[in-house]
Amino acid sequence: MKSIGYSAFSDCSSLSNINIPNGITSIETGTFRNCKSLAEIQLPEGLKTIGQDAFRSSGLKTITIPKAVDEIMDGAFANCQSLNKFIASDGDTELKLGRNGYNSDRGMFHECPLKEVYIGRNLVYGTTEYYGYSPFYRNASLEKVKFTDIPTEVFTNEFYGYTNLKEVSLGDGVKKIGDYAFSGCSSLATFSFGASMETIGNEAFSDCTAMTKLYAEPTTPPTFGTQALDDINKWECTLYVKGSAKANYQAAEQWKEFFFMEDYDFTTAIDKVPAEIPQSDTYKVYSLQGSLIKVTNDKAELSSLPTSLYIINGKKVMVK
Repeated sequence: MKSIGYSAFSDCSSLSNINIPNGITSIETGTFRNCKSLAEIQLPEGLKTIGQDAFRSSGLKTITIPKAVDEIMDGAFANCQSLNKFIASDGDTELKLGRNGYNSDRGMFHECPLKEVYIGRNLVYGTTEYYGYSPFYRNASLEKVKFTDIPTEVFTNEFYGYTNLKEVSLGDGVKKIGDYAFSGCSSLATFSFGASMETIGNEAFSDCTAMTKLYAEPTTPPTFGTQALDDINKWECTLYVKGSAKANYQAAEQWKEFFFMEDYDFTTAIDKVPAEIPQSDTYKVYSLQGSLIKVTNDKAELSSLPTSLYIINGKKVMVK
């Protein structure tokens, strides 16, 4: 058995749990559509494709996309009115996403109250008006976005109009922020980017008037397009940089306009600690002081741990 077929469990409104075997590589069109009681699901690591409307109008609250998935089609999570967290697990291959839900109910996240997005892979999607610019375009509920060290770019318009977005963290692999990428994010207060950042596009932060903390790790200040940083209040926002790079920022156009500029040790930053729990048959969880907290074979159990730093199978992990 390699796939779960067209509308196989569609309208099973009382279905609350399902165990999908590891051999499944495809979840087809409408497979779990209108499964209102299905609040969580663990997708198999070998899964490759999630079909159109696969989970439309289901009760999902969080969805974690395994690293082998290479395509999620239009409307896959549309109208999931409890879905507040989307995790694209760390992976070396590209993940192709369906169109945006702002203009059409065919959108991946149409009517989803997303609050948190975790991006551990390079994403691919249509960026024209026909495709709605971005699968995340104008999502008003989103509050937090994290890119790991694997993705290399934040695309043009990717998070345009996220009026409730408050916190963004970009990993060391991200080299470019596209035009208008965070334009209209009027509540964005904290923003950080890693050491590889090179270019910030036109009006990337237009209307980002609420920013109070900007963490810039590169030694060489990134170049920027037209009005990229203009709307950030340079008298209210503190720019945090490496001590050795401070003189570079004080001499660079736009960057030198920040009235408050402070040294920062990026090696101790909490965002440098991975949030992805390593895959294993057995999980041994320790506190940072070395006390054994839990031993389990079920990865899902780890999500019930209080938010904190732990040592899991010898690696430091942030559980949120």
